[in-house]
Amino acid sequence: MGYAQAMRLWLLLIAVSLTAQTLTRKNIASILDFENSTADRFPIGWSGSTAPSVIADSSTANTGRLSARIERTTTDNGFTTITAGIPYDFTARTIEYRGFIKTENVRDAAAMWIRIDGPAGSLAFASLQPQAINGSRDWREYSLTLQGNPEGRQLVFGFLLSGPGRAWVDSLQLIVDGKPIAEAPDREPTVLETDREFSAGSRIAIEQLSDVQVANLASLALVWGFVKYHHPTVTSGKRHWDFDLFRVMPAVLSAENTEVAAAAIADWVDALGPVPQCTSCASLRDANLQLAPPSMDWVQSLGDRLGTKLESIHPNRTTTPQFFVELFPNVGNPNLERELYYASIRLPDSGYQLLGLFRFWNLMQYFNPNRDIMGDDPDDTEYWNRTLAESIRPFALAKTRVEYQQAFLKLIAKVHDTHANLWSGISTRPPVGACMLPVDIRFVEDRPVVYRTTARPGTAAGPLRIGDVITAIDGSTVESLLDAWRPFYAASNEPTRLRDIGINMTRGACGAVDVTVDRGGETTTLAATRHTLSVIDTSRAFVHDLPGPAFQKPAEDIAYIKISDARGGGRPLL
Repeated sequence: MGYAQAMRLWLLLIAVSLTAQTLTRKNIASILDFENSTADRFPIGWSGSTAPSVIADSSTANTGRLSARIERTTTDNGFTTITAGIPYDFTARTIEYRGFIKTENVRDAAAMWIRIDGPAGSLAFASLQPQAINGSRDWREYSLTLQGNPEGRQLVFGFLLSGPGRAWVDSLQLIVDGKPIAEAPDREPTVLETDREFSAGSRIAIEQLSDVQVANLASLALVWGFVKYHHPTVTSGKRHWDFDLFRVMPAVLSAENTEVAAAAIADWVDALGPVPQCTSCASLRDANLQLAPPSMDWVQSLGDRLGTKLESIHPNRTTTPQFFVELFPNVGNPNLERELYYASIRLPDSGYQLLGLFRFWNLMQYFNPNRDIMGDDPDDTEYWNRTLAESIRPFALAKTRVEYQQAFLKLIAKVHDTHANLWSGISTRPPVGACMLPVDIRFVEDRPVVYRTTARPGTAAGPLRIGDVITAIDGSTVESLLDAWRPFYAASNEPTRLRDIGINMTRGACGAVDVTVDRGGETTTLAATRHTLSVIDTSRAFVHDLPGPAFQKPAEDIAYIKISDARGGGRPLL
């Protein structure tokens, strides 16, 4: 092997090893100046668009022999970026991202950017885009600074080019509190990171539940939520409270009566340690209180020992910030970024399914301002407690992900809030299917009426006409279908629920379907066809505009203004 060949192989092996290397704050400096890369190849250690849009460029550099270059010839408004990330395993008051940028005929902007991600998404973000670094500029140093966040789990950063042009970046640095990031002090891991006992599953499988077990699980849910938001050992983040639930649940399930279950739960709470007598006790000024705190009456049903224990925790609850929940500044909505997702858990898993129920139920119990008026009867003080007991079997016994998602849809619908939904599982809300009829449905006087055809050009519109009132689908009456579907639809009121059902009610299996309609007072059954959504125009499902000018008078005493067409100073108002 000649010298040149040996050198090429050596460089190739270095490139492969660096690409495979896991980036940390200790070795991140090795990729920030791009000197480890190969000219005209994609920069090693980074991800993003591939060469030739992005290369390590030897024709110009701020220092050394290489920089990273992004080139865009397209005239669209998109952008190209290179990205890298490291674990946020350090403490920081400030994080500075420095680097040198050069541009050539950049239309929009070249920009460095940096982001701190937490367990549930982005916690902080900064970008140079607002500075509009464009045109043609020689090398110049730029800087971005973020405040450190102890909730961070990943530090992600990069360089982008928006619009056409060429841009280079070089000599990047990550500075923590004035020193290179490699020198930043280690962050102490939380219990959520160190306790891994149930990371692969709860090890709880439930095939059936007796009434006693349901009652005991309901009591466990109440205690678990109360302790989560009141006991100082838990509110300070010293326990993996989800996993502690799995540790006590087998004893509760095996208890032959409520007394034995209460004793097991009491032992579990005692193991958290004593609750110190408060010196500055939490107090509640209720002069203008719109939502009363949850009643504590339920603790008396748990027996003297457990009830007394919980009653002693309540007045001595901590006034310091909570670990599992805090309030967004200036808004007051609960911030739940420390709640873990468990995306890798394979269902069915009765323990994790009950955890989902317990989490959601207690969030509504302690943080929903409409908790006391969720039921149809404002005087029904047991509505939410009853909902918990009724939900335990569907959650615990769900055998598939779809069954679990549908149990959650029903639970969320019990909140009677249009803003709440299981968006990740909305496709399991009935009627289920990949196809639908090419019509839009609206309920008029509680009857589903065809009010618009939605077939795209070249697709058969089908036999349904505007004004047809649907009375049955494939032999099932609309009344029976509505009874089956209503429990899955979250809505603040019945008209909103019917609106959402109307949007979805023709969904089902692709192909032929019989639709019975009332057309001008005569009942007829039509042979219709459900089509894939690709040939149906669904863009106007939530649009109510009338065709024609922005201002109309449908009747002498009715004026209509099309807000979407309204303009101020020549610009649309919406």
